[in-house]
Amino acid sequence: AQQYLAEQKKILKASPNADFQFNYHNNMAFVENQLYNFYLAEEHYKKAITILEDIGTVKQQAEAYIDYAGTLINQRNFEESNRWLSKAKGLLVDFPDESLEARIICREGSMNLIYRNYPAAIEQFLESDKRINALVTPLTVKDYYFKTIIYSSLGKIYEDSEERERSVKAYLNVVNWCETLGMRTRLSWHYLNVGNGYMALRELENAELYFKKSLGITDDNSQDARAAAYANLGSCYMS
Repeated sequence: AQQYLAEQKKILKASPNADFQFNYHNNMAFVENQLYNFYLAEEHYKKAITILEDIGTVKQQAEAYIDYAGTLINQRNFEESNRWLSKAKGLLVDFPDESLEARIICREGSMNLIYRNYPAAIEQFLESDKRINALVTPLTVKDYYFKTIIYSSLGKIYEDSEERERSVKAYLNVVNWCETLGMRTRLSWHYLNVGNGYMALRELENAELYFKKSLGITDDNSQDARAAAYANLGSCYMS
């Protein structure tokens, strides 16, 4: 993706086109976000949104606002994230879209999770999942991407509440979607979560398997996930 985007950037420099420039910045923002380069992602989202507000549809604008809000959540900039989610909600008042409304609720759940407001977070994640499952059109990869956010977050809440079997079940759902659909850029974290769940259940062989999977993923470049997987694998062997 990075290789093709670099080529696209050269072409656009010679032959500017607003539609393609939006696609370039939007896709670059997504890639940088997946690579944990949140501040670079923010710069591209700002450029994409500037173009969209001139030429984009309401749905395109709302979707970009929701995606940008996700990057702001990763930066822990909750005030700005709320502002962009509110802008997206405002657009959807006259142009409703169930998929985008579900994504807004998911983003709000993510903020409540970070604030450790678990009752509100659970309610929002379950509502978001319900709306995604009720969509009349076939689910897109991006819909499943939001389902991975929902279920990994629910897994974390169940883990903190010591509902260990529910936690592992939620994390395994995430891993299954990621493996089936080729969503690999957060898999190191997702495998780590499953391993942690099995460690809590004292199922050490399963824990070892998933910690090793976490270390073997090449498309997730998180050093934090790898450090945790090594540490927890050491704990496994100690046990």
